[in-house]
Amino acid sequence: MPYTAGNAFDGVAPYVSNVTRQYRAEAGNVVYAATYDADLQPPTPAPAPTQPVIQQPASPAPVQSPVPSKVTVAKVKKFKASAKKKAVTLKWKKNKKVKGYVIERSLKKNKGYKVIKKINKKTTVKYVDRKVKKSKTYYYRIKAFVKNGSKNVYSKYSTVRVKVK
Repeated sequence: MPYTAGNAFDGVAPYVSNVTRQYRAEAGNVVYAATYDADLQPPTPAPAPTQPVIQQPASPAPVQSPVPSKVTVAKVKKFKASAKKKAVTLKWKKNKKVKGYVIERSLKKNKGYKVIKKINKKTTVKYVDRKVKKSKTYYYRIKAFVKNGSKNVYSKYSTVRVKVK
């Protein structure tokens, strides 16, 4: 038969069982729990902690986003041009660290350059331009490139001037 006697603690509702009454009270970080049974000794409060221990949640390690490293490409060296009848031959020194080269041509020294060839082999060191006209002066420039992720990074231009005879 359940025990239903009145509450011995003010403002705390009892948990009723067949023989035992249980009380639980919380205030901030302190918990008071008591059990009372007619056959047992009266409840004694748990000793209050001298200093409450509060654990701070562990802060997650800061997440660092990957910073793309600054990639530089050396300028193409020994860029030379020679002209014969209806062709201009361009030559340059091989750079093992690049992915390829871009060659541009213009009839003016500082503007009007158009890409005439993109070379995707680092071992290629020669290009012949056969779309030239006799007695014209052409300006060529070349830049090397490397892949950095999904983008190309280009070197500064190397420029040469040649007159077709």
